[in-house]
Amino acid sequence: VCVQLGRSAFPYLNDYKAYFEAQLSHRLNATITLDAINASWDGLRPAIELVGVDISNNGQSGHFFAKSLSAEINLMATLSDWRVALGKLNFDGLHIVFEQDQQGVWGVVGLPKTSATNNQLTIDDPLDIFLFGRRLELSNTRLAFKFRTGHLAEINVPSVTLENDKDFHRLKAKVDVDGDANAVYF
Repeated sequence: VCVQLGRSAFPYLNDYKAYFEAQLSHRLNATITLDAINASWDGLRPAIELVGVDISNNGQSGHFFAKSLSAEINLMATLSDWRVALGKLNFDGLHIVFEQDQQGVWGVVGLPKTSATNNQLTIDDPLDIFLFGRRLELSNTRLAFKFRTGHLAEINVPSVTLENDKDFHRLKAKVDVDGDANAVYF
């Protein structure tokens, strides 16, 4: 019954885009805008794609943007743990601008500083999403670092794959630094 209800409701998720934007904005303490929500359900693997994800704060937009963010939900783990368990997370066209303050602390431009003060797992920083999912893929990612000295470094990441499962961890990446294609490949 749960699976059939989900399969029936998934095609209509985009009709509730404003609701999801409000919930995500409240949870992340920032303004979230989405161009569209696409959803599919294959077997016991529902998948959601957020298109045109823009996260901002205090009117500073475009410093955390993703062309698309797709997540495959592990339904069995979700039902057994009573929390959303992601199997695969994919960011395409991610653009993040980091800035170093005078004390040397880094943050994402336009986003509030994290406010977690205890050891509980909370999602109060958009970068916390990297803690979830067994497989994380980033493609066509652009990172900009604004140093307190005024220096700007840009890193283009054509592809990164992070895999983790209990005692197994793997990282594969190609990185371009300041226009030098494939400066790092591992």
